[in-house]
Amino acid sequence: MADSSYTNRIVGHGAESPKDLSKMTHPLNWRVHPETQKHVLNDVLRDVGWVQQVVVNKTTNHLIDGHLRVALALEQKAKEVPVVYVELSEEEESLVLATLDPISAMAEMDAAKLRLLLDNVHTGSAAIQEMLSNLAGDIGIIPILPDEMPPRDTKLDSECLIEIRCNNKTLLAIQDTLDSWQAEYDDCTIDIS
Repeated sequence: MADSSYTNRIVGHGAESPKDLSKMTHPLNWRVHPETQKHVLNDVLRDVGWVQQVVVNKTTNHLIDGHLRVALALEQKAKEVPVVYVELSEEEESLVLATLDPISAMAEMDAAKLRLLLDNVHTGSAAIQEMLSNLAGDIGIIPILPDEMPPRDTKLDSECLIEIRCNNKTLLAIQDTLDSWQAEYDDCTIDIS
């Protein structure tokens, strides 16, 4: 019977200068980082700091994950970047380089949990906020920041207030229902903003 446990290929942890790491970039790194991604990652690193190590293969001395983090650290004149060292053959290195990001991208979103998460994210970064808004909009959630909320009267003249947050596509789908409520009930006011 074969051993079903995974082999640990991590052989160490440390820190390297971004200048040294920039000389280790993988010649077959196929990921291209657009400016928007650079701005978002830079703002997260600035707001939070390092929470993930870059990956260097000790066998080839190639950087196999974290190219953008290294480039940003170099631009910001950071003294060091946290590194996890692995030992992989060239063939294994190619497999990891080809699959690491695509495997992460295969994850699906749980809309309810994303909504709860977004309610707890507060940032002053326009780049981060735009990315999060686009992410939420992709699955029909439009986060509204407190400073974007329409002003509310402190005293309500009605017994009930129902607030529906949705994207334009959903609004079109429920517009007939909203119109019929307003037409049928004299004391019902629909405010769409």
